[in-house]
Amino acid sequence: MMSSRRRNDSPGIALVTVLLIIGSIIAVTLELNASSRAEISETANMRDRLKAATVARSGFEFARTVVSEQDANFDSLLSKWSRSDVLSAFSSSLYAEGYFKLQVEDESGKIPVNSLVLDDGYNAEVRDVMVRLLGLPEFGLGPDRAAGIVNAVKDWLDADSIVTEPSEKDQREPYPSKDGAVDSLEELLLVRGISPELFYGKGKAPGLVDLLTIYGDGRININTAPLPVLKALAPGITADLAEQMDKYRQSEGSNLSDSSWYRKIPGLSGINISSGLITVRSSHFKIRSTGFMNGMSETVTGIVRRGEAPGGLQVLSWKVEQ
Repeated sequence: MMSSRRRNDSPGIALVTVLLIIGSIIAVTLELNASSRAEISETANMRDRLKAATVARSGFEFARTVVSEQDANFDSLLSKWSRSDVLSAFSSSLYAEGYFKLQVEDESGKIPVNSLVLDDGYNAEVRDVMVRLLGLPEFGLGPDRAAGIVNAVKDWLDADSIVTEPSEKDQREPYPSKDGAVDSLEELLLVRGISPELFYGKGKAPGLVDLLTIYGDGRININTAPLPVLKALAPGITADLAEQMDKYRQSEGSNLSDSSWYRKIPGLSGINISSGLITVRSSHFKIRSTGFMNGMSETVTGIVRRGEAPGGLQVLSWKVEQ
């Protein structure tokens, strides 16, 4: 009887075994299918990312062309290179798929930090501008601390090891001074008193990264300077007067070919901004181009220098952002 029961159980065991084998095959097949789909998706993403990088570089070259062909006798926020939205919209006509977004920023409108030092001493005009800038209410530093930070920047730049009026209020341990020109604006994070919040901005407060530059000939383009820089160009330029200046320079028909145009604004006729400090021509620009393709994006950023001859443009730096 036992032998008969075993024979009767054999088909059931065989069926279970077959079902287990089939289940294993299905599981392996599903896993291979999912793995294949993942690889296909990853390959597609890589393809689209490469395409997005190509679109980004194309946008950069397009912006370079626009900047290099600027032939007016002044640069302003009404210049063709400044119309980032218009330049970006143009990309829709270039690609069946994908597009780029451009941002062109005038480095010449910022305060040239390396010009703070002149023959190992202060460049008085640039010093005063920087002290006024850091003394603005939006930074919340006060005049003494603002002056102390500018002294620390000067010590970072000049060739001697003499500390310029150290501030007792600043307990942060400084790094050894470079005693040379700043090669990258991020170096200022090593300077006594310059915190990440001050450098990058926090809340509504601007960041020095958007107001200072390491490029240019030492002069500031009054036509493109950010509002905080406008307010710092001379004593007596209030927030309201700076707003009026900004409104004037962005109005069609305003003559911006002479850097003394600000005197046409009521309340500014008695203000004197040193002619050696400001200009209406720009030489250095930051171009940021982001390419998009099927949900993927890649960004390239570079600094270019415009030459005197029309069409002449040199790329000074280039960075691919991840």
